[in-house]
Amino acid sequence: ESLAADRPLVLTFIDRKEKRLLINKEKYISILKSKFPAVKIELVNFAAFSFAEQLKIVHRTDILVGVHGAGLTHGMFMPRGSTMVEILPPGVAHKGFRNMAKLLGHHHFSSHATHRPGQATTGDWKYDDVFLEEERFMELMDVAIKSMYNRGTYNQDVS
Repeated sequence: ESLAADRPLVLTFIDRKEKRLLINKEKYISILKSKFPAVKIELVNFAAFSFAEQLKIVHRTDILVGVHGAGLTHGMFMPRGSTMVEILPPGVAHKGFRNMAKLLGHHHFSSHATHRPGQATTGDWKYDDVFLEEERFMELMDVAIKSMYNRGTYNQDVS
């Protein structure tokens, strides 16, 4: 499936439900929707769908966003030339999703979360929720969305 200009860009945010949740996610997504009204932004809990349904979602995703985890593996089923956005827990230097994106001809953008003052942690990044300051989250999304504006047959002004 090629990128088509007759539909809006689709940004799929992997909506984790148990661990490594993005703190302030609802607020950030709300701001993102108001900043980019032409982008279809969906929160998806892949665990709630069959594999076939997951594939349908990913096949129509232009920008896949998530906190580092197995959900980003869905990037391998996205149309070539898509964008992956990875929010990494503090100190995690995993490059697997970046490498996969490169091999598949996708853009990959990432940012490391920080420890929020007063945030309770287990000391194990696999379980701790992640915090990315609002401004850094918006910058990351801005770059990812604008990277798609003139790919394929899309034609969107950057500002």
